[in-house]
Amino acid sequence: MSLFLHEITEISEPKPPRFSALAIVSLVIAVTGFLNIVGFVAGIVLGHAALIRFRLLRHRGMTMRGRWMAITALWVSYVALIVGALALLLLLVSAYMALQEPPPFHWRDHLHLPPLP
Repeated sequence: MSLFLHEITEISEPKPPRFSALAIVSLVIAVTGFLNIVGFVAGIVLGHAALIRFRLLRHRGMTMRGRWMAITALWVSYVALIVGALALLLLLVSAYMALQEPPPFHWRDHLHLPPLP
């Protein structure tokens, strides 16, 4: 009987807040997104979803850990997409510059008009 009373009267310490699984997944996908562009886009979507969930839980008075993971996932994804877009733009500009210059074009040569007197 005393064992039972001891279990009831024991004060349990509050559990620390858990890490957000959505924030963890967004960070993992963003970091592994270097394999393809879909990972960066998924990292952005999941990172924003995690931040929205953090905000909703805070309004309800609950807490969850891992907000920094969602923010890091957003930074990694956005920076990688910007760097990738700039690299693609640089590649296209350099390919255009490497093309041989086309022959001069005059619109009058292609109209088949008689020569001017």
